[in-house]
Formats: sequence, structure tokens, C-alpha cells
Amino acid sequence: MPAGEDAIVEFLWKVSSEDDGQGKADQLVLYLNDEVQKTIAGEIDWTEEYLLLPGVEDASTDYTLRWSYEKDASGANGSDFAWVDQILVRTLSQPDFVPAGIALTNSQGGIIESGVFHIDEDKLSVNYTFA
Repeated sequence: MPAGEDAIVEFLWKVSSEDDGQGKADQLVLYLNDEVQKTIAGEIDWTEEYLLLPGVEDASTDYTLRWSYEKDASGANGSDFAWVDQILVRTLSQPDFVPAGIALTNSQGGIIESGVFHIDEDKLSVNYTFA
């Protein structure tokens, strides 16, 4: 992941496990660098989830994602199984784009026909080349 750029992990998961609603559960756990980020337990069908990976200044920084099915000692219900599928990691850099349906004018009132917008840290900048 490039330095300074946030990324997002998208994935699907489902579980068929024990969950008595009182803290006793077999659960699927998502860890980021050995810290619990998300858990699911019980009878949960395929669900889309997201996890933000914050950008860091050092591109050599590693993230470790781990999904773990963890059982307690109280028994088993359901299929006693968990699934993870369609894992995708992508950066959240905001690409340049050409807007549709927007008319901009120059200081003389003429319509600007071409150009590129760029979003950077919640600021909109506009760069145009004039013939």
C-alpha cells in the first residue's frame, strides 16, 4: 500500500455457530495486527463487511489480517462452521475525474469546455488547460 494512502478490506463472511445471547458463543473473529476488529456468532448468512486500514507514512509498514473461528467450552450448535470469501483490498486514493452535467465559466463568463477535477483531503481543486 503506498505511503499515506488509506485502504479498505472488503469481504463476505457467514457463520453457523453457538450463540446463547449471554456471552457464550463460538465465533468468527477478524484480527488486525492481533487486535480484535469484528466478530460474528450464531446463524448469520453471507454478510458484506468492510475494514479501514489507515494510511501510514512508511510504505514498508505491514498489516496482518487474520480470521479465526474460536470455540468456547460450552458446546456446539448449528453447523459449527464459519466461511470467509471474496476478500478484496483496495486503496482509497481519490482519482482525478471529469464531471458530467456541470458547467463552469471562466472570469469572462465563457464556458470552460475541458478540464480535470481532483479531490484531495476534502478539498476540490480544478485544473484547466486553455487553448
